[in-house]
Amino acid sequence: MTEHPVPPLLPPELPARHLSRQVHAPVKQGRERSDLLLGTVKVDHSGRAGDRVLLDALGWQPGDRHDVRLIRHGAELYRSPAGRFRVDIRGNVFLPAATRTMLGIHSGDRIVLVASLSTNTLLVHPITVVTSLLAGLYRESAAGDSHVE
Repeated sequence: MTEHPVPPLLPPELPARHLSRQVHAPVKQGRERSDLLLGTVKVDHSGRAGDRVLLDALGWQPGDRHDVRLIRHGAELYRSPAGRFRVDIRGNVFLPAATRTMLGIHSGDRIVLVASLSTNTLLVHPITVVTSLLAGLYRESAAGDSHVE
């Protein structure tokens, strides 16, 4: 018995012109460390999401209290002794239903978490915000490709 690949599962072949084109764009790669760390996670059915690496970098521990405030294009979670929510034992933080609704985040959605080490906050963005920003950068790059060889 011989195996044959199933056509719908094969990736589409790129035209030869895309494979041979090389773009040498100037990229500034500084050695400075950013105080921002990011990750993507799924929101569970109860509104919890977490990334242990980010929480560890912030020094947040299970049981720490946090609160949430809306910011432009997302939410900011900050530690507060009087916070309404706690980091759970698995290292998840809680996003209230009202916050999720205002940001268009649903159960099972992927979100972007950004740990800001300088402010000790965890920023939450719907994945659509980040993909929109990246799409804008790619459009700018594509517009500038005409003079880059």
